[in-house]
Amino acid sequence: MRKFLKEFGALRGAPRDRWLAFAIKALRGAPRELWLAIKTLRGAPRELWFALAIKVLEGFAYFSMTIVLMLWLRSELGLSFEKAGWVYGLWGTLIGIYSMLIGALIDRIGVRKSLILGTGLMLASRGIMSFFSEPMWLWIAMFGLMPLGQALGIPVLATGIRRYTTTKTRTFGFSVFYACLNLGAVVGGIFIDYAGKWRQTGVDIDFVGWTIHLPIYRVIFFSAFIATGLSFGLAMLMREIKIDEEGKLEKFIPGAQFKPSSSSLKARLLSWIRPLTDTAKESRFWRFLLFLVLLIGVRATTRYLESVFPAYLKAELGSDVSFGKLVALNPVIVMILAPLLVPLVTRLGTYKAILYGSIISAAGVFILTAGASYWTAIAFVVVLSIGESMWSPRLNEYAVSIAPEGREASYMSLATIPMFFSKTAVGGLAGYLLATYLPEKGTRSPETMWLIIGLMALASPVLIFVFRKIIMKNK
Repeated sequence: MRKFLKEFGALRGAPRDRWLAFAIKALRGAPRELWLAIKTLRGAPRELWFALAIKVLEGFAYFSMTIVLMLWLRSELGLSFEKAGWVYGLWGTLIGIYSMLIGALIDRIGVRKSLILGTGLMLASRGIMSFFSEPMWLWIAMFGLMPLGQALGIPVLATGIRRYTTTKTRTFGFSVFYACLNLGAVVGGIFIDYAGKWRQTGVDIDFVGWTIHLPIYRVIFFSAFIATGLSFGLAMLMREIKIDEEGKLEKFIPGAQFKPSSSSLKARLLSWIRPLTDTAKESRFWRFLLFLVLLIGVRATTRYLESVFPAYLKAELGSDVSFGKLVALNPVIVMILAPLLVPLVTRLGTYKAILYGSIISAAGVFILTAGASYWTAIAFVVVLSIGESMWSPRLNEYAVSIAPEGREASYMSLATIPMFFSKTAVGGLAGYLLATYLPEKGTRSPETMWLIIGLMALASPVLIFVFRKIIMKNK
């Protein structure tokens, strides 16, 4: 590692051919390392493949709904950009609140039951958003059932990947896990553009003699409902297991280390909150949480890709623009690059991979300050995605790797809080930026909007560099 970093440092100011030679050398062992990891994963338990399949399905459901959410809020509920942005932000914040409250519950009930509850709640919420028109039911689904289901399902899938892989295959396993999320997002983006043919007419669904008419955005919600139903079925088939370092299957008993010392009510209550209190006492967790808070700026770029970018493209390039495919280009690139970059980022280490990747992602935003065109839109997504392929998969792996066994979900639940709490600010700011710099009437200045977003993204790598000594302490 020291030799690698020494070679990397010596490249400052070097000509382009030396940088190219260094990159080739860094990736030289990639095919062999990837093949060995794939070969090892072939003997993994079925739960690993179920978890990966659920990640694909949930990636499709989540991203297809998220990309059109603000457009649906405006078209069907008649909300302004500002109000739609705050609704989007509040939904994300509630995921963080619920994650904070139920992290200990997930560690107590285990992967299988958490997935069944989570996918069941999301199934109900997406069904309501597909077929119900009364605002009261829509708000219950958006602010109650769906964020609670996502809080149960998001942390526990990463916990499962740790338990279904060995130390040797874990890095590759998390890269595949992240690639599966992006595969689902790719399919979601493509489906959005395909569903555009029903923009004017909608779709009629015959069900037990009833004909239900779904407008365009509810067609997309209905497809997410079907995908979630499949996830629920896979969750029912899972077992509560883990594998040891030799790949042997073992039964895992959730919450065994948190059994109450007595049968008193006080002891039982303390046993339920113990995973969170134990986590809160550990300095390594708070350093990791600081790491995540400092990364909010660059992590928010994916939120703007979902909320601001589609509205920006429709306003600047016309209402018929295929924004689904442009947004889907992001997960396509990440899906391909994340596993291929494993040898390189392994050599760099977690901190440097996240630092360099976040710099690249932030740089991509500034491309849109050159003006609106298909080429600048594509270049923005490509550069953003290259950086994301380096930094994003490392976060989940790092979180579960530092978590003690049996408390992975508590770590993952608490670790998601900064991202989802930031959605409130991102949502409100997204609505404000669109209303200010892309008004329906008046002077537009989208380049200024992207300059502001780019500067906020660039703040992340600057801050994690400033606080690097605190973040990278060993104890």
